[in-house]
Amino acid sequence: MTYDIVGRSREHEIQVAEITIMRKMIDKMENHEYRITNLEDTMRVNGVQEKHLEHAVNKKVIKLLGGKDSNAYRNNSLRGRVYAALNKEIKRKFAIPRRSELAAKDYEKAMNLIENWLIDRELELEIGNCNNQLQLVN
Repeated sequence: MTYDIVGRSREHEIQVAEITIMRKMIDKMENHEYRITNLEDTMRVNGVQEKHLEHAVNKKVIKLLGGKDSNAYRNNSLRGRVYAALNKEIKRKFAIPRRSELAAKDYEKAMNLIENWLIDRELELEIGNCNNQLQLVN
């Protein structure tokens, strides 16, 4: 003797409908998680963060040059090369064409890079030589 289900109960149909709804909700949630993760990975720094990066770069370069009153800071060419070297390192490290393209998720890493960045030896020596030169007063 075999037992065949002849019909489905109303309760069974409700359970199947509930399971179907739950599966759809789970699919939508997974899709939202994917979209949010994708957004977090591609979202760029906001204006405030961009200003903080700019301020950190300025502060670092001024410090490396010996302050705003130093000969090295007053030397536009040398100052420009130090700014260029630091910005080039940021762009290289994060594979971006300019600082404003930095992903928001990399903001803290960029701030740490700027804070801990070491100038190359050649520029360091040039800054030292420039700052050790006496200024001739007219």
